[in-house]
Amino acid sequence: MKKTTFITTGLSIMLTACATNGMLQSSTGDAKISGTLTRSLFEPYRVNIALDGKEYQGEWRTGEPTREQYLATAWPHKKHIGQVHSVLVADAGSKLDCRWQTHSETGTGSCTLGSHQYPLTLK
Repeated sequence: MKKTTFITTGLSIMLTACATNGMLQSSTGDAKISGTLTRSLFEPYRVNIALDGKEYQGEWRTGEPTREQYLATAWPHKKHIGQVHSVLVADAGSKLDCRWQTHSETGTGSCTLGSHQYPLTLK
C-alpha cells in the first residue's frame, strides 16, 4: 500500500512539474492584448488571450513549418520549428484568428479580429 501511494505521489509531482506557461506579449508595446500559453506533457496546449476586456480561449497545436520557414532556418534548428494556427473563441462567441511561427519554446505571430491585426510574441 505504501509503495503504491509513493509511486502515485511521485508520478503526480512529475506530471505537474511538466506543465509550464509561456507569456504572449504584444511586440508593438501595446498593452491592449496579452495572453498565456499553458504547456502540458502533450499537445494540444491551452491558449488564453485577453483583448478589449474579453477572454479568448482555444487550443495550440504545432504543425509542420512552411517551406519558407524551413529554408530560412539553420540545420540544427530545423527539428524544432513549426506553425500554429488557432481560432480562439470568447464567451460571447466572437473569434480571434491567430497564427504563429514557432522555434522550440518561442514564437512570433499575430492575431486578427475583424480588420485589426495584433502582433504577438511568445516568450
